[in-house]
Amino acid sequence: MYNVYKLGVVNRDLGKAAAQSLVLFMIVIGVTIIQFRTSRERVTYGA
Repeated sequence: MYNVYKLGVVNRDLGKAAAQSLVLFMIVIGVTIIQFRTSRERVTYGA
């Protein structure tokens, strides 16, 4: 995140900052999907 900020705001290279933020977003979505698929059976709410 700091690198995206540094590229976009400090160096004013919005293209590279946007590309890096999209890659970071896809990684976070991928990890989230993997987490939901592997822990679906063990989640309990209440009781």
